[in-house]
Amino acid sequence: MASALFGGIASSFYHPLGASIISSYFDKDKGFALGINGSLGALGRSSYPTIITSLLILSTLGIYFLAGVSLLSSILIVTSIRDRKSSRGKQENRGGKMFERKVVIILSLLTLIALVKGALSQGFITFLPTFLVNEGGVSYGVQVGALTTLALVGSVISQPLLGKLSDFLGRGKTMLITTALGGIAVIAYTFLYTLTIISYILLFTFGLFAFEAFTLLLAYVSDLVPSNYLTTANSIVWGIGLSAGGSLGPLIVGVVATYTNLSIAFIVLGVLDLIALIFILVADKYKLSS
Repeated sequence: MASALFGGIASSFYHPLGASIISSYFDKDKGFALGINGSLGALGRSSYPTIITSLLILSTLGIYFLAGVSLLSSILIVTSIRDRKSSRGKQENRGGKMFERKVVIILSLLTLIALVKGALSQGFITFLPTFLVNEGGVSYGVQVGALTTLALVGSVISQPLLGKLSDFLGRGKTMLITTALGGIAVIAYTFLYTLTIISYILLFTFGLFAFEAFTLLLAYVSDLVPSNYLTTANSIVWGIGLSAGGSLGPLIVGVVATYTNLSIAFIVLGVLDLIALIFILVADKYKLSS
């Protein structure tokens, strides 16, 4: 129990801290850099059951090998960034107090955006197998797993591409595009799931645009928030916004489906996601007018 708690605490700040480190090293191409990191993370998340199982089949000591590799990588990271200093952070830190009100407003908007995006991604993917069986008439088995994987695998491909797009097009515009397409894909799926090929395309489209939080959202945070607030801002947006949204998403679907059905529950998620477009527009406007 102690080790599980320790691991949970350690992993909870991996994303905000990692995004802050990457953002401090990259400027114009930080979206692409975050995309590569996020894509490899998604690949690790999807492949770790196979890796760990394989290691344990070879030997009960296999897990210690993986732990050793992880420890070595952390030592290399700490060594490489130990002497890193951000002159930009120092300059902005002198005038940090004048940003307090602006940061609070922008952070509130960013947290709301993260909340809604987390609710959409986790609410839909959690209940997708149930929807496939109850509404889609799919037999519970390999096909359900394959279709759920189809809804997830897009994130492995899309994160570097979306990161590169955001470097070229701008973070705000890319956020609008991905948020809109993620919500539309979920809404469209509830109406068109009986059309096999189209439903597959919509599931893959959902995966492409619904899981870009590390790549795009945290890069967007670094654009809007002064660097001396960045790690704290990332922690709030990820820890409170995205994590809380991810927890609320399945609850929202469950409550709505209890009184209606899963199709309507998914539509509710999609509409909430589209409402987040307003928050993105306001955050971008506030940044430009401040």
